[in-house]
Amino acid sequence: MSRVKRPLTRSALDKATCQAHECTHENHEGVVLHGRCHLESSTTVRYWASGVIEIRCKRCDKGIAEVLLHPDEQVAMAVALVCKDPLCKELPENHSLVLRAQCHRGAGLFVVYQCGHLLVTCGVCKARVSSHHVAGDGASA
Repeated sequence: MSRVKRPLTRSALDKATCQAHECTHENHEGVVLHGRCHLESSTTVRYWASGVIEIRCKRCDKGIAEVLLHPDEQVAMAVALVCKDPLCKELPENHSLVLRAQCHRGAGLFVVYQCGHLLVTCGVCKARVSSHHVAGDGASA
């Protein structure tokens, strides 16, 4: 993960607007986190041991956003992130977890920020994959 800026928290996301030009939010609630590069493309979503969800364009792999999860959410995600390979020599911070839809394993995902949560859905059938509580400004990555 190449972090240039601090990851986004609730206060920044609460002020955010969609990247689609002149979006009126008539077709959705919340803020859709997608790239300006490919507005209709789904995304790849990865959780890093630092507590950050990284969202990238599925088509061109351009970074879209990095969002810091709430500390309680980080504890829960850390359990799923534990490496099960006894021969692994990688540092824990180098591990990541790719979020996938159970219904369409190879599909990309759509991510919407709404009321303090990231809502992740399948890029094919729009089924809910997961929901993640976003950190407030007092948290750090």
